Amino acid sequence: MISQHEISTFRVVQTSSGWLTARQIAPLAAVAERTARWHAARLVALGVFEQDEVFGGRYRVQPHATADAEQLIAALNTAAAVLGAAP
Repeated sequence: MISQHEISTFRVVQTSSGWLTARQIAPLAAVAERTARWHAARLVALGVFEQDEVFGGRYRVQPHATADAEQLIAALNTAAAVLGAAP
């Protein structure tokens, strides 16, 4: 199941030109910082986001996503379109 908060977190990171922290994601996604961190960590585990190895708390969309991650990205984009979430 995909939540509105997960979509918002994904879209903020997807449209960013660089790495973002949960603190930066939260206000842009209109979620609490811990919610942004939780969804970002989940998307890292699923291969959608990449987490910075050095600083640990920065995220970006995985540039070399697996086929499964690409399917989830497509599902997130579809859900965002259905719910009217801005890109």
